[in-house]
Parts: sequence; structure tokens; C-alpha cells
Amino acid sequence: MARAFLSLDEGLKTAFIAAQEDSTVRWLRAGVQEEKAIVLVSQGSASPSVQQDFDGLQDALDSDSPAILLFREAAEGAGSGKWLLIAWVPDVSKTRLKMLYSSSKADVKEGLGLGYFGGEYYASEPSELSYAALLASRDTTHDGDLLTEREVIQKEMARQARDITAKSTAMGVIPFEATDELRRQLEAFKAGAVNWVGMAVTADGAIGLGEARTVDVKSSLAPHVDAAEPRFYLLQHGDTAFFVYSCPEGAPVRLKMTYSTARASVVAAVAAAGTDCSKSFECGGPEEIEEALAYELKGVADGANAGALSAAADAPLPSKPSRPGRGRGRLTAKRP
Repeated sequence: MARAFLSLDEGLKTAFIAAQEDSTVRWLRAGVQEEKAIVLVSQGSASPSVQQDFDGLQDALDSDSPAILLFREAAEGAGSGKWLLIAWVPDVSKTRLKMLYSSSKADVKEGLGLGYFGGEYYASEPSELSYAALLASRDTTHDGDLLTEREVIQKEMARQARDITAKSTAMGVIPFEATDELRRQLEAFKAGAVNWVGMAVTADGAIGLGEARTVDVKSSLAPHVDAAEPRFYLLQHGDTAFFVYSCPEGAPVRLKMTYSTARASVVAAVAAAGTDCSKSFECGGPEEIEEALAYELKGVADGANAGALSAAADAPLPSKPSRPGRGRGRLTAKRP
């Protein structure tokens, strides 16, 4: 059965958002309605014991009916914490329901915010709805006491990023809004007035314009790339528009986290201005953009040549060569 791509009911979204500010909520139970939407069925309160609440899930579920559970693993009063997505799919369930609920996990996570969930758990027998069974399914090696101060900061930053992404996604809004100036230059890029647009996250959390200009694509692009901080760039090279994410290795960790979170919003702003980037790639700063772009252009040329050869004769096509030089650049052939 193919994935059904179910929509999330507004009631479930609202309850999930509210639960972020209300640590007395331990779990939310959701169900599939008419094979079209995922709706909120019920919710449970948190006691001081996470283990006790998890073990009590057996009483909150039907022994023969599947369900999706969002379970908060943090202790009461310890903040929003991370959520565990539980798929309860009893063995006695009908085959179609088993497949429907198993595949609906992705719809829930994408609809509420992928980054906010700390893991998944699948249970098909009552005995598996116990905290002991959950722990047994995990690697119980904990190294919290061995973390450096830097690693502790990074973990806290990641938690904060999950909070922002989850709430924004569930509410159907974009976390970072583009400034009016940037929107105008994105329209200019679409119209061909400029072929290079740099974008940066501003101090107040907006997506601002770094620079917009016409560059000579046959000369070095390195002078236009920030060497110290992450940036997003749009480049028009011939008939191909490239979306570039530059993240220097030595950039502050906090900025790396911010830009990683902002990327989806930047892509949405570019798309809203009418630009459909057919290629995207990442690089580690000005010293890598030339090599990464050359590799992408090689792929574009190979694709065009392969198409011409295929049309002329039914002959084996040459495979794409390995990337020359260092392996630092992270390249993607899909759209951003």
C-alpha cells in the first residue's frame, strides 16, 4: 500500500502547540479518520513518574484498535522536552489499518515538526507498552557526564531549534520572514536584472539582503562569498539557477545552527519570488565554491551530452565522474 499522505486536523495541531507550554500534558493520542485526516482523540496528564505514565498507556488504548501516540519523555515541570512518537498497531488489527497507521507516522512528524521528535517506538503487543520494554529497545549507554561544555551548549541549542521549528511548522507559518528589500531583489533575480543574490539572517531573525549584483561567472566567485559566517546565495549560470549554502568550517556553532534552521524559510522565499532552482549545493566557504560549482556544471553538461547521445543512438551513456580534488563539499542533485 502506498503512503496515504494524510492531513493533520487543526485540533491536533492546536493541542500539540499548547502542550509545548503546558508540561502537565504527558501524551496526546491521535487516530486516522475516514482514511483522510489524523485527528486528536484524547490526551493524558503527567504524573511525577515518566515510567508510571508510560506503563499506564495500556489502560488508555484499545487492545484491538491502532493509534498514534505523542509521548513527552521529560519529567513534569522540566520544560517541553522531547517527544516520542509511538505507533500502537495490535497484531489483531485489520491489515489495511496496520499499513495505514504504520505509514501515518511520517505525516505526523512532518506536520508537527520533524526536529521536535526524539525517536519512534513501535508496539504491537500489550507487553511492549511498558517502560522496561521501551528501554530494552534502546541503547542505554548514557554519556551525559562525559560531555564537554561545548557539547552541552550544542545540545541545548539543538533543543531550542526544535522548539522553534515544531511550533512554526504546526502553525503553518515560516519561522524567518524575508525583508521587503530582499523580496525586491529576488524579483530582480527572476527578471534577469542581477545574477547573484546573497542572503543573511539578521539580528532580529529575518532573512535580509547581503548583496545583489551581476557577477562575471567566468571569473572567481570567491570574493563574493563570506569567509567567516554562513550565507545563502542565488547564482544564475546560463540557463541554470543554483541555490548555494555556504558554511565555513570555523563559523560560530550558534550561527551554524541558526542558518541550518533558516534554510527552509529561505528556500520558501526564493520559490515565492518565482525562482525554481534546478540545482543546489553546499560549500565550506570561498575556497570551495569554485570546485563545488565546477562539479555541478560538469553534471549539467554530462546530462545534456548524454541526452543528445541517447537521441542519436541507443548506446551506453558515460557515467558521471568522481568529484575531483578534496571531498569537502557536500553536493546535492535535488532541488532545495
